Amino acid sequence: MKPPLPAVLYGTGLISAFAAGWFLKSTAHPETTLALAAHPAQPPGVRTPPKSAHPLAASGASWLDAASADLAAVRAAMQPGVVNQVLLEKLKAILELPDENQRTPRWQSLITAMRPEDAEAMQELFYSLHKEGRWFEPEFLAFAIQWGRVDGAHAVLMGSDQQSDIYGVMVGWAQEDAAGATAWLMNPQNFAVYLPSAASGLFQGIAAVDPGAAEALVIANAGNPRFESILYSLAQMKISQMGLAGAEAWFDQVAQKPVPDALKLKSFETLQEGRWRQHKLGLLDTPAGASLPERHMAAPWLPESAGEILGWDWSQENPEAGIVKIDRITSPKAQKSATESLLSGWADNDFGSLSLWLKGNREHPIFDQAAYHLVRKIQGMEPVAAKEWADQIKDADLRKRATELDPLDPFSTGE
Repeated sequence: MKPPLPAVLYGTGLISAFAAGWFLKSTAHPETTLALAAHPAQPPGVRTPPKSAHPLAASGASWLDAASADLAAVRAAMQPGVVNQVLLEKLKAILELPDENQRTPRWQSLITAMRPEDAEAMQELFYSLHKEGRWFEPEFLAFAIQWGRVDGAHAVLMGSDQQSDIYGVMVGWAQEDAAGATAWLMNPQNFAVYLPSAASGLFQGIAAVDPGAAEALVIANAGNPRFESILYSLAQMKISQMGLAGAEAWFDQVAQKPVPDALKLKSFETLQEGRWRQHKLGLLDTPAGASLPERHMAAPWLPESAGEILGWDWSQENPEAGIVKIDRITSPKAQKSATESLLSGWADNDFGSLSLWLKGNREHPIFDQAAYHLVRKIQGMEPVAAKEWADQIKDADLRKRATELDPLDPFSTGE
């Protein structure tokens, strides 16, 4: 048996989902459509647009110097209430840069100059790009975040019909006005179907400015369905801040507090997934990092995956002691998975000692399960002994399954 992999939610995919934007919706767009900068190679008969009156500054030895020069030119062209055409032209030119390692940071530097009066023209630019199948996900995310910073309440309305794009706006809005962004999320009239993205953006935006406030927000609202999708985010943040050992110490304290079990469960699964990754890289001494599940084995919220990890580790270390520990698991699902994992691992690892234990524990509550795993292990090698043990299994269904042919291994039975 291979060590079990925790069944962890991890990975909602919200942060990387910006390709499908607001800009594919069927609403009308402004009459003045912004033209895209021309591609270097064009089919015959296509007229080359005139060169921009506001080209990008040459990068020279450092793109940072060029970005600073562009930003200065954009700021000099600002007029209250008027779309900054210099900003738009330079941003369009940036998107034509072939080197994304230069394109993305130059865009992120210049987009900080975008104001509310520039935002809808930028929206139209992305609409035109998306119609061509050109998505520019990092640049679009930076745009959405900046729009949230400068005009969050309006920006979230403009993007309300696309879940993925709400995320970026909420990140920026929460960075500048956490109270306003939180109130929007709490309003039951606001786009319940898109709340996973909105909640994730709210958390990430607040965490970027005040991690303590982000933690308090999640703990205070752990029982609110609008925060259900981000309960794992708190443990992720703690791992980034403190490393796995520090995050586990934090969780040990949270687990003792009267907070909803859902937060404890999601935090636990996130931390256990981190340990599993370490194990896969060979950075752990124990097979799957069972210390965290063992410390919380009596918790009623303990997930099935934790029981599987516990059972596997006990089967490798001291299976008889593990059988005693199983009774300390109070979660029925976790207890069941721990029992199955321990017995399966024990039979695979040392079926001789398992048979000895069975001889002295014929009335034990898990005798039938243990005998089942022993029979499945030895029936191809010792069919007579396997038959004798199978006959001692009291549960008729389990006895039948112990000796029937394995559809994945037609040579697994000794009958």
